[in-house]
Amino acid sequence: ETIISGETNQFVSLELDVSQIQSLILLSSRNVTLKTNSSTTPTNTLNLVANVPYIWNSDSYDTSKLTADVTSLFVTNSSGADAVLKISAVLDPTP
Repeated sequence: ETIISGETNQFVSLELDVSQIQSLILLSSRNVTLKTNSSTTPTNTLNLVANVPYIWNSDSYDTSKLTADVTSLFVTNSSGADAVLKISAVLDPTP
């Protein structure tokens, strides 16, 4: 998904059941802020650093930064250039 430079709370369609996530990678080519489920009262807010993936899997030492099911994302890009946001998830449909 391309996030336009200067965009505030760009809607990205995404639905994730956190109980099914086995592995998750979030990667952006620019610094961006992700808000889950709402642009004004987000469930979670994640700040991604350019080209540094957020990686979580069910064997991780820490808990996932996604604490509730995701119904949508709102992405802010104030980096000065368009960002490419990549999301990859491995789900177990029978948790």
